[in-house]
Amino acid sequence: MGFAAAYVQGLPELERDLRTMGDRGARRALYRGLRAAGNVVRDEARSRIRGQFTQRTGDLHAGTRVTRATPRSVVIASTARHRGYLYPARFEYGGRGAGSSGPRAFLEPALEAKAGEAVTVLEHRLNLVLREHNL
Repeated sequence: MGFAAAYVQGLPELERDLRTMGDRGARRALYRGLRAAGNVVRDEARSRIRGQFTQRTGDLHAGTRVTRATPRSVVIASTARHRGYLYPARFEYGGRGAGSSGPRAFLEPALEAKAGEAVTVLEHRLNLVLREHNL
């Protein structure tokens, strides 16, 4: 499985404080914001898939999604299978040099390209949550 993950400092503490306050609506909104930030990177990865591969990429495109969004990390994974093996990992890491992505990588480059925008989306969502819940 190919994957990319992002970490934003301070979110676990915010989630803990919201849990302590008993504000379930704010916690749910936090998780929706995390997923929205992950979707920014997912969309970029999907556009890289469409632009980079000439063969049919339906499974690769559809299989690239946000699989987990927690205050500790947002994980975007591509879980497409072909003849029994997870081929996104081959695209992401195959033919790589030491410590780098492969020549057909799409997850890591998408994360690098859209990390700033994802953080901006998350900040915007958090501001809305804090304003809406008078925090």
